[in-house]
Amino acid sequence: MELIEGPTLREHLLTHATPIEHARITAFFASPRADRRGEAVRWMVERMSQYGSIDYAQEIAHGLAGAALHEFSNLFDRLPDSRDKDFVAELVPWVLARTS
Repeated sequence: MELIEGPTLREHLLTHATPIEHARITAFFASPRADRRGEAVRWMVERMSQYGSIDYAQEIAHGLAGAALHEFSNLFDRLPDSRDKDFVAELVPWVLARTS
């Protein structure tokens, strides 16, 4: 299992971690991605779940997606409907669905 983090997720996790966990989390993210596996990944996912970091990052992502769709509507609602317009409009929900 590969664990790829975003800054929002990492910052949330570090904010809620104990000092001992903070040191372990910092060391984990400082290591090369190829070395992140097994028990270390399981421990990280448990901490992320325990502190609500994954839910928090998903909330942020959904908020950004909503803002992107709003801006899309502002820019493209005046254009006629088309397959291409529909395709671009569906990219944001597709990315969220595939990464949730």
